[in-house]
Formats: sequence, structure tokens, C-alpha cells
Amino acid sequence: MEEEYGFTISSGIVNEISYGNAVTYTMFVSREEKDPSFFENIVVSVDENNVTSAVLVKYNLNSEIVRTPHDDSYIMDAEIQITHIDYNNTESKISFQNEGDCVTILMCPWSPDGTGEAHVAGQSCIDANRTGDDAIYTILSDGCSNPGGGDGNDSNDDGSGSETSEHGSGSSTNTSSTPSWPVLDENGCNTTIKGLLSDWDLSYDEKCWLNSNGRDVKTALEQYLIAGGNDAFAQLAFEALDQDGIDDGEVDFDDEIILDQTILSNPKVLCVLNTLRADSYVNTNNDNTLFNSIIDNYFGSSKSAKIKFEIGNIPTQLGNGIDAFTYTDYNSTSPFLLNLHPGDVMTVRLNPTFVQNASTLEIALTLIHESIHAELFDRGIQLGLITEATPLGSVYLSLNSTAQTVPNMVFNGLMTQYYNFNGVFNDQWNHDLMIVLNYRTKMTQNLLSIHNDLNDINNDFLSNVNNDPNIIGGPYTLNQIMDYITWHGLDQTQEYINTINGTPEENKADYLINAARSKYTHNCN
Repeated sequence: MEEEYGFTISSGIVNEISYGNAVTYTMFVSREEKDPSFFENIVVSVDENNVTSAVLVKYNLNSEIVRTPHDDSYIMDAEIQITHIDYNNTESKISFQNEGDCVTILMCPWSPDGTGEAHVAGQSCIDANRTGDDAIYTILSDGCSNPGGGDGNDSNDDGSGSETSEHGSGSSTNTSSTPSWPVLDENGCNTTIKGLLSDWDLSYDEKCWLNSNGRDVKTALEQYLIAGGNDAFAQLAFEALDQDGIDDGEVDFDDEIILDQTILSNPKVLCVLNTLRADSYVNTNNDNTLFNSIIDNYFGSSKSAKIKFEIGNIPTQLGNGIDAFTYTDYNSTSPFLLNLHPGDVMTVRLNPTFVQNASTLEIALTLIHESIHAELFDRGIQLGLITEATPLGSVYLSLNSTAQTVPNMVFNGLMTQYYNFNGVFNDQWNHDLMIVLNYRTKMTQNLLSIHNDLNDINNDFLSNVNNDPNIIGGPYTLNQIMDYITWHGLDQTQEYINTINGTPEENKADYLINAARSKYTHNCN
């Protein structure tokens, strides 16, 4: 067929559009002598009756292509020639010989503001399945009024598409011979990004991928944004899902969590995270996972922070022995100076040495602990309390809060108080807030909940502790053990210094924090 018609079908991407039981396959074709004044596609269509047809579509461009701001569509000032092809592929059992010059066109009348022109329906418009006045509809080309008028064996027959259309892509509602398939370039790519993703700074390859193999990702991103999702999180989610080998990972749009590849490749941490996210854990409204409930119950409102989890080296400036830390880049006076997505996504980084040596209970506590840090950071930024945050965890506070509700005002007052404890900068302000807001007690409850799934009944943690001949204090209940363990990471708070430090309670806490590693299972199934 290629020799007969003098073109070569691109071996690149095949663009598929489905509508009901019908489907079209569009491929870019090239010729030995290239001419920038036109380009060509071959379109193979299979209708609802499984009848296959093929046409060669030539776009003679009068000017540059204009892209509409929605629904993957084009407006072109072009003359379109449609050559019907005697498509006979016995090997794949597809046989078609055209009679007539009829082309069916799917049109979309919808636009975001309701004032746009009808245009050829792109895949996004088809997938939207709109109804009423916004529903897609079918028009027929001029040739449909003269059935049987063409000779499919004549490769020089330009069909009904040889006439000039002011908008060659079918952006108007007339019945010009306009195809209802996307335009592919010489690499077989459709690089037009419309709608909610149109303002993103995407490369050629990223656009091509989103309109082909990445259509499911594109749909997920659009649905997340339509539901009111955060644009910065969506862009990081795209980076995680684009399969380019850089910052790849997994995205949970419901919990607004990104799992870096370093997490996905660590079975122990991934298992603990998935246990925290398991649907079997619900809050009092029975509509959320334990992970979200951690925040809902602590803050009295839905989780706000968008979090990326990763495993990586801890900056040396933070000192030795740091199990994990939470950071973001943010500067209220120049919000785009420090990071592509400043202050919108918090990153929780786990120390690889800690991960290797930690028990599953320690990992669960650390993930919960750092998630609270992330939420405190995020709420501080939203209330205007935090004016700057650096990747090393440093923050700068302002007294000019935007708090409007009583809970936010209380949070504002507490945060300011503990940030400037006794009139001087307090680097434990975040931890002190955990204590005063009773988060440590709630962390104890969280550990008791997840313990049922993490504990190895054949190597029972409670029995291991109480049967230890070197036990300090005890015997203990499980609730008492978890209560002591949650002091881990909070030993520099005012509460710990005033009530635990230098007392027999400190020895008990140290013993049980160590027991969480030595006497708890390190395996997660």
C-alpha cells in the first residue's frame, strides 16, 4: 500500500480515539521529498458494524495551526484533501474498498466559559461524556449527500475534502469535509495540551506521552484538578508518573501522597506505609483511612498537607543520628524563587541507615510523627505565620496571621508562644506544639491501632518485653509501652525536660524506646 500511494507510515505513536463501538487509528505519513506547506495522516476507521475504511488526509496549510484552550482540538486555516484508499490487508483479515466520499465528524459544542465555537471533539471531550446542550454530536461531510459518487480505486481522487474550509479542523458547525481525528506531527505525536494542564511547562516528549501512552495519567490529573486539587501537587504527581526514570513513583490522589521510587523499592517501609493507608482503618465518620484520620483527629479538620515520602541522606548540617526530617522550600515574598512548587508539597525524608536498622513499629511512629510536622508546617504557611522555610527545616515566623476562626486563632497563639518560648528562639517549637496539643497521646492510640497488624504473634512484642530478665520497671501493659515509646524524638521538649528528664521515668522511656527496636519484629507482610 505504501508503494502504491508513495508514502511511508511512521513507526511512531498510533493515536487511537474511541467513541461508542467505533474507533479510529491515526498515523503520521511522510514522503521522500518533504514540504513544510502540508502534512499528511492516514486514518483507519472501524465503525460500530466492524466495517473498516481508510483515508489519506492531506492538510495544505495556509497559516500556522491555532490551538483551542480546551479539549485537545485545533483550528486550522487549511485546505484538506481526502483520498480514499483501497485498504486490503488479508493478513490481518481487514478488507475495505470505499464507495462514496462520506466522512463522519464528531463535534463538541462545549467550552469552559460557554462562548467558544464548536470544534472537532478531542479525546478529552469524548471522555467527559457531557449531556444536554454540551453533548457531542455528529455531522457529515458534503460527500454524504452523494453516496456512491467516488471510485475507491482511484488514488488521485481527492473526494469531498478538496474544497477549502475556513477552519480546517472543524471548529465551526458547518459541514465542511473535516476529519474528527487529532493532527499528528512527523514523529506521530499530538503535542497539544488543553484545559487544566495547558499552562504547565511541559517538554515535547512529555506532551507527546500525555496524549498517547499517558492518557490515563492525563485523565487522572485533570479529574484531580477539576475536584479542586492543588496544582503544585498535580505537577509533582505528573513527575512521579511520567515514566521518564527521574523522580518516578506512585501517587495517591485521595490522600494527596506521593511515594518516591526509593520508598517503592523498600519492601519494609512500603508495607508499613500501606498498612497505615489501609482502608480497614477508618475515622469516626467512617470515610477515611488511618493516615488521613491521624490528621483529622489531631487538627479537628481534614488533612491539608500534600506529602512526598522518600528515603535519602540527611543533610550533615542537621547533625548525626537523625532518623528523618520534614522540609519544604517557601518564601512568602518570592514564592517561586526557591523551588518549583514552594510550600505546597512537604517532603518527608527517612534516613536509609535508620530504615535498615529500624523495626516496623519504629518506622510507623516516624511516619506518623513526620506527617504531623508536615501538617504543622503547612498550616503555619496557610495562616501566614511562616514567612520562609528552607530545605534544612529552618522557619521564620510572622505575627501577622490570617486566622479567622477560633481554632486557627488558638493554633496561631500557641505556635507563636512556643516559637519564642521565654522570649528567645525555640528550635523545638514544632515538638512543643505536639505536646501541648495532645498529639503524643494520639500517637499512642495510633500505635496501638497499627500494632495489631504489625506485631508478629509468634514473636510477640509485649511478651518479649515483660519476659526480659533485664527489664527496667514493668511489667507493662501495651498501652504503657506505646506511651513511653512516643517520647522518642520529643526528649528536648519543655514537657520532657520538666517531667521526665533526670527521673526514674527517663530510664523506663529509654529502655522501652530501645525495646521497640530490639524486641519488635523487623518484618512486615
